[in-house]
Amino acid sequence: SCVMATDSSGKIIGVRLTEVVDRNSWFKWMLEKCFFRFLLPILAIIGYWLNKPVLYKVCKVMPILIGKLNYSIWPLFEEFGCQKILNDVCVCTSKDARVKGLGTELVKQGEAVGRQRGCKYSVNLVTGLYSGKVFRDKCNYTVRSEVFYAQFVDEDGNLYLNDTREHLSCFMCYKNISD
Repeated sequence: SCVMATDSSGKIIGVRLTEVVDRNSWFKWMLEKCFFRFLLPILAIIGYWLNKPVLYKVCKVMPILIGKLNYSIWPLFEEFGCQKILNDVCVCTSKDARVKGLGTELVKQGEAVGRQRGCKYSVNLVTGLYSGKVFRDKCNYTVRSEVFYAQFVDEDGNLYLNDTREHLSCFMCYKNISD
């Protein structure tokens, strides 16, 4: 369930990538479990061996961040009492299209597609300031959990993420999108 915006010449200027997840998708649930328990640690080791520090760090830090946020769509089916959830993958706009309401419109259009496909809720992992403004402020999503980057440190007190620029936190949020 994806939405795309183009300019008058047909150039892509924004997208919202989502997936409809059904509570009975046991295969998807199993793949997700395998990804976080096995594949990411293996990729982290490969990144270490191949001296690829970015690969190593992403594969090491991502499960920790996901854990701190308690980010998992699967328990939400029971909590929300629904069969399908729209799971947001990303929202992005080109530099020329930013701060003009395109991200907000893409979110709203994505919600409409999710409703048409039987979703009652939309769930998102928001990692940046600008997406945060769209979901939290403009589209009225409820923040479920949040990690502030300045407090996201390892056992020695070192920041996991050293350069987040103006981005202060990431959060898991949700919204009832049913009519």
